[in-house]
Amino acid sequence: MNRNIIFRIIAIILTTFTVSCEDYLTESPKTFLSPETVFNTKNDIFAGTVAVYDALGNGAGANYYGRRFMYLNFFCSDEITSISLVDKNLDNFTFNATETNVSNSWSSMYNLINRANVVLANIPKVAMSEADAKQFEGELKFLRGLTFFNLVRTFGDVPLQDKPTALLSDAYKERSPIADVYKFIISDLTYAKDNLAATNQNGRATSGAAKGILAKVHLTRASSTAKEADDYQKCATLCSELISGGTYSLMSNFEKAIGKEDAYNKESMFEVEFQRQNFPNELGNFGVFMMPKDPWTTVFPTLNAAYSGQAATYGNADLVSEIQFFNRFNPLDYRRDQTFVWTAVKGGAPIDYTKFVVPYPHCPFKYINRNKPTDRSGYTFEGNVKVLRLADVYLMKAEALNEISGPTTDAYGAINAIRTRARNRDGLSTNGYPADLAGLTKETFRDAVLDERMIELAFEGHRWYDLVRTNRLVSLYQTLHPEYGVTDKNLLFPIPKDQIDLKGSKLTQNTGW
Repeated sequence: MNRNIIFRIIAIILTTFTVSCEDYLTESPKTFLSPETVFNTKNDIFAGTVAVYDALGNGAGANYYGRRFMYLNFFCSDEITSISLVDKNLDNFTFNATETNVSNSWSSMYNLINRANVVLANIPKVAMSEADAKQFEGELKFLRGLTFFNLVRTFGDVPLQDKPTALLSDAYKERSPIADVYKFIISDLTYAKDNLAATNQNGRATSGAAKGILAKVHLTRASSTAKEADDYQKCATLCSELISGGTYSLMSNFEKAIGKEDAYNKESMFEVEFQRQNFPNELGNFGVFMMPKDPWTTVFPTLNAAYSGQAATYGNADLVSEIQFFNRFNPLDYRRDQTFVWTAVKGGAPIDYTKFVVPYPHCPFKYINRNKPTDRSGYTFEGNVKVLRLADVYLMKAEALNEISGPTTDAYGAINAIRTRARNRDGLSTNGYPADLAGLTKETFRDAVLDERMIELAFEGHRWYDLVRTNRLVSLYQTLHPEYGVTDKNLLFPIPKDQIDLKGSKLTQNTGW
């Protein structure tokens, strides 16, 4: 989605009405811009809606999908470790309720929610067609529902906020039970599903995106204390509709399903756009954090000659794969080649990752543009965060059907569609791996789906949620890193201490924190 200065101005106005600290204005200057004076036309509502999208990842430090929220998933699963960042306390589970990444994730999500609430409250006041009003409302409820979903599965019980936060009394709500939060999320996403168009501008929500996130909501709720008897069936039905609906389809080549150069492809259902070059403070550019420190002579030798003589500022190699995670990928699996930088050429000879400047298998290929480097700086490699793509939907369907009645033919068909794509590689070669699955029990099929999700969706922000949802996080870490002392308290993140400490706060802390 293109952004311009008017969107930034309205974003500032909306943020002014987001409660995040103890101090409040007691008087409103007469010349100060407010929602009442800003939202007068349909274009104003459009600009305000874009400002809500902007809250998915704008600004430095406290942003949402741009960095901090993704760190929680990256570091607290078995995918990623840090070589030089200060966030190692997440990686080794020594963080507590004062952790900056946790606090910033909370604040940035409620920032988006309040922005959405402000615009939603002003839609009825602006003259526009009913269709336009429903479109805006659907997009805003999609973003709000998605964000509450991220909050509830990260923190558990959270305060429900469905109106703009303008008064002190609005800010200090008690935590709502997860059952109530899930009902609110389902209501928002159902409205979005029923009222959004099937297609939209790149970066904007669609009915299919809402349907896909709603399927994930039901799959997640099904393993929670708020579960309802038909959650798995609702998930499977939604997934089947998306797969057969014709709007989305799997890319024939796994490589083309991911990466900046293939943004908004036919498999992509919703992604958060980042433009590091146009907006330098946007930190959604994970490429610079994941690229090796010496990529041009190793990973991109053919480009080195074209840029010889230019100053080189390579990647930072801050976020690298856990060795054990890399080792779980079969060398025959084409997806390993497209997920990690693990081998390259230097001086005309092949080398493996142990010879890199930082000897770890990196994971940049989902977050960099391999086709159009503009200079030798890793900072110019920018990649969107794919929140949902169709491959995820296939795997959700397989999991839900298995939980309903074991590995049915339809369940096998869903997971094997993903394995078939991987087996076909680039359409030019095949080594027969991975073979179709068959003959599994309900339990072994469940394990197979989780493993397939690990390989297919690596570094896309799903792993921690998958481990928690399937009750594998604690046992996995007790095997991999018993010294970390991971326990059931780590199935949720702590409520940020700075929020609990606010004067008048009614928030309570999660068990064990």
